[in-house]
Amino acid sequence: MDDNLILRPITILKEKDDIKLSSFDCVPKNVEKYKNSVSDYELINDFLKTKALSYSEKNIMQTFLLISEKEKRVIGFFSLNAGSQRIFKKFRLKKKKQKFDVPTLNRNTELPTVDMVWMGIDKEYQHNGYGQKLMEQIFLIVENISNVIGVSLFAVCAIKDSQSYFTKFGFIDVSEGIGNTKGDQFMAITIEELRIILK
Repeated sequence: MDDNLILRPITILKEKDDIKLSSFDCVPKNVEKYKNSVSDYELINDFLKTKALSYSEKNIMQTFLLISEKEKRVIGFFSLNAGSQRIFKKFRLKKKKQKFDVPTLNRNTELPTVDMVWMGIDKEYQHNGYGQKLMEQIFLIVENISNVIGVSLFAVCAIKDSQSYFTKFGFIDVSEGIGNTKGDQFMAITIEELRIILK
């Protein structure tokens, strides 16, 4: 990662008052060209500014900030929690075609996951490789988690605009269309795939 960038848990804000969340804004500059609306991006901003710290303190999910030390600014963030995901046959077949095994446990369709429910890059830094830098760090963290506890998949809750981005890493729909009316989609890769990405 860039020498100027550091990844820190959101709880660092209690110790460092020179880094503010108030200026963070992930609404794209040309939002009218995107599938998601301004309000969809505002939900991401709102989560970071009003809920992320509390959720981390309560150990509901852990949020990490990508900070520019030089600018004392939050460039991006992500939030992880443990979960489980019902796996449908279509997902298993697609992964099998790609030569990746999706484990089963006595015909159980629920598998343990690490879930990334929130992620955002400030609009001033979008389309400059910071999302890629953040994903590399996320993959390392998820791999470390998978070495300590049982995890079969890394799942993301992807808004419409980000789904093609996650597809580049091999993520595919796990929910078979079961989602919300806004078009958000649960997508996943196997831990085996994640380890190949990191090589």
